[in-house]
Amino acid sequence: MKNLYFSRIFFAAMAAFASNRATAQRTTSTVDGGTVDLTTCEKTPSEYNIQLQYMGVGDPDPRYEEAFQLAAIRWSKIIVGDVPDVRGGTVDDWFGGQFPGRSYTEAVDDVVIGYNIPDTLDGPGGTLGAAGPVFVRRDAFRRPTSTISGIMEFDGLDLDAMSTNDVKLIILHEMGHVLGLVGTTSGRCTNACDSTNPLEQTQYACAGAANEYEAIAPGELFLENNGGMGTACGHFEERSFRSFQSSEIMTGFFEADLFQPISSVTVAALQDIGYEVDFCGADIWPADDETIKRFVVYKASQEMDMDTVLDPLSPRWTMEPETGETTEFSWEDDAGAATAGPEESATPAPEASATPSPTAGGISLLGSLSIAISAALAVVLL
Repeated sequence: MKNLYFSRIFFAAMAAFASNRATAQRTTSTVDGGTVDLTTCEKTPSEYNIQLQYMGVGDPDPRYEEAFQLAAIRWSKIIVGDVPDVRGGTVDDWFGGQFPGRSYTEAVDDVVIGYNIPDTLDGPGGTLGAAGPVFVRRDAFRRPTSTISGIMEFDGLDLDAMSTNDVKLIILHEMGHVLGLVGTTSGRCTNACDSTNPLEQTQYACAGAANEYEAIAPGELFLENNGGMGTACGHFEERSFRSFQSSEIMTGFFEADLFQPISSVTVAALQDIGYEVDFCGADIWPADDETIKRFVVYKASQEMDMDTVLDPLSPRWTMEPETGETTEFSWEDDAGAATAGPEESATPAPEASATPSPTAGGISLLGSLSIAISAALAVVLL
């Protein structure tokens, strides 16, 4: 999975991130040939449910509990369509052994996210945490689609060093990755991207978000090509969204003093995965002064250095919700399944173990990324 939010931040080069083309504020979203006025539209009631399951010991810290709840509410106002529930007892642990000594086997409606914030994972600095999907649904073509379960775990000491609102922004972003952004549950939109080649600029390959981007900022929607594994290929290109007053929630760099909304492009990317979405839930992008005034803005004064920010977790299994048939996740199968018919997809893949080890599926630690966060902006998204 490619889900590091932060990467190396080169403050000296920040001016180079600014877009060279003038972009007027966009208050409408293009949907199926029509438009949605983001200033006057009425939101669609959501039937999408995000279950949060605390997997720690004792009671969760209220400060962080609120951040998870707000992020879940925010995403469930964008994803509005119901997805197939999965009955309880289908697997031994929806979280794949990520939380040793604890498991969760109950029914899932529509996604369950196990989370934990222990006092520390490895002391101050170092690894901030891990986040990603574990089980994902598959469609009639055996292509992975929506997330069934995922995990989010963060180092308490590192979060304590951040402002409350920086924490909210990080959790909002990482929950987006658990739900499938950008390319974390399916490689169809991003599989042409090479995270080891910073000189190669790759377009996001799925039509929904690409077309939406062209509608709000004429041009091509690119994937991030800097930052290496975890940032490159797993986020939208910073320069595709950078303006003087805003960036975007699913870009790969945490930027000082910039509003980071959920744009209609991110909403369309969720639609590309297969979710039913409400474009009225998108924020106006790029923001102007009046838009930013609608949000409560805080600045963090501390500077932090971390060798590793987040461990990238790949999905481990795909599942047919009605039968519970589970197969090992494969990026190659995902790419090849795009042209396969339902009949071809009927051949089952090798069954996965229902009791995986905590290190299964590529949960290996990274050890070389470093970042510095200074005067970072966080926005309370209501």
